[in-house]
Amino acid sequence: MEWQEREEVLLFKPRWSSYWWGRRADRLALSRWMQQLRQRGYPKLEDYLTLLQMYDQAGFEIMLTVFRVYCSLLLPEDFTFMWGQDCRLLNQLSAKQLAHLLQGGALTLKELSPVQREQLARDIYFGAARLEKVFSPNKYPAPVESEKQEIADVSLPHVFYPDGLPDDLTLQRDNRDRGEKIGVFTTRRAGIWGGFYALRDLADVIYHAEEPSEYDNDYLDELQMRASRYKAASLMPARRKTFRLEVRLGTRHAIHLPMQYGFGLPDYELLNEGKPTTLDTLPDELKTAFEGYLQEWKERRSKRE
Repeated sequence: MEWQEREEVLLFKPRWSSYWWGRRADRLALSRWMQQLRQRGYPKLEDYLTLLQMYDQAGFEIMLTVFRVYCSLLLPEDFTFMWGQDCRLLNQLSAKQLAHLLQGGALTLKELSPVQREQLARDIYFGAARLEKVFSPNKYPAPVESEKQEIADVSLPHVFYPDGLPDDLTLQRDNRDRGEKIGVFTTRRAGIWGGFYALRDLADVIYHAEEPSEYDNDYLDELQMRASRYKAASLMPARRKTFRLEVRLGTRHAIHLPMQYGFGLPDYELLNEGKPTTLDTLPDELKTAFEGYLQEWKERRSKRE
């Protein structure tokens, strides 16, 4: 492919046909998604949900071509989706239901429509879902040995719930904040901030690009190129939160959807009053944290030596 980047325009020219026989990407839906991004200037949860809807409608082959090209250009490095079959319930939720979940509410099985119940069953029984023990939001007690063995031996829901979803099922947002990170957007294309890096990960790149390491030359060259770009580029401080659903099957087990996105779908909030900065002029709080991560790497190296 060939593509040219301007301040407000990305021109993309595929070398070969970008379509599969008999399939057509919804260019209008893709255009609306990009305009939605441009109006805000950075991605939010609703943009990722819209992306999932486009994937659901277009099919896996299209996501590998037209959609994926534009999405990866606009959201580089942050666009790490591994498309699967365990998140389509999100596309079936109404705006009211989604808002209720985002505000901390819960939905019972009876409150879902027949279509939603069917989709939830498909996500759980035919997706990548695996059973987990139910934990409180702030406590992670070590399971007893019998519980460890139970989940280790059989993590598929089919074994524990062979007759379908239990009546006492509840659906809520996973409120554990372990996916929340402070960092910066490192790229801006067509007026859209992307390429989010947590401060710890940014410090990792900068440190290993400047210090001799065990990496081979090709990877070291890549690190140095990225580090040089981050040092010279404008950065936008942001906080990344995540959203995923916790399906509680009674008081014993829970399943989290989607599974293949790590801690869930990203949701961002701009910091520093929405003003760009550089690595040398980070706000005091972020600069202190960033320098602390760099110091951690230096101390680890000293201990090894």
